[in-house]
Amino acid sequence: MDDNAHAVKQIEKLMLKYDYFRHAGSETSPEKAIPLILSQRPDILFIDVEMPVMTGLDVVTKIQKEGYLPLVIFVTAYEKYAVQAIRKAAFDYLLKPVDKIELDMVIKRLREYYAKNDASVDNKLVSILTHREKDVFEMLRHCMTSIEIAERLNISPETVYTYRRRIIKKLNLNSTREILVRYPLPGK
Repeated sequence: MDDNAHAVKQIEKLMLKYDYFRHAGSETSPEKAIPLILSQRPDILFIDVEMPVMTGLDVVTKIQKEGYLPLVIFVTAYEKYAVQAIRKAAFDYLLKPVDKIELDMVIKRLREYYAKNDASVDNKLVSILTHREKDVFEMLRHCMTSIEIAERLNISPETVYTYRRRIIKKLNLNSTREILVRYPLPGK
């Protein structure tokens, strides 16, 4: 979220190269952004600090009061807000115009964060996925296609698609690509 539509477009364009992220929405108005954020519940929130009417820090405070705590990356033209952003539990802080190399470093940290915090994937999935769904899940984490999974498990590709849909639903994901982001293999 940014009050500058050009800045929003720049971040959207830069994020296109990271195909394991899904764009949940953008807003230039904090008043419109808060309901969008609370309804979409993105895992990661890119937000400007200084905006008219309400700051990005205020927006984060409001969504946190609603019990929602996404990873927040503040994007701003002003270094003076860095300390406030960090105190507000910022995951990171980028200066405008966003540098591609710095964004790459933030994305790398995000992936490492998810890898570290989802290291106990097996424990989390034991009660959620069936044995066969876990098999398919692990193969998806290894970037296998549905046809490759079907051949490996000696089942039809349609059955694999059914398992994929169930996994996505049970893990509250939007696509199988999100598996690579939320549950990356160690060292990836």
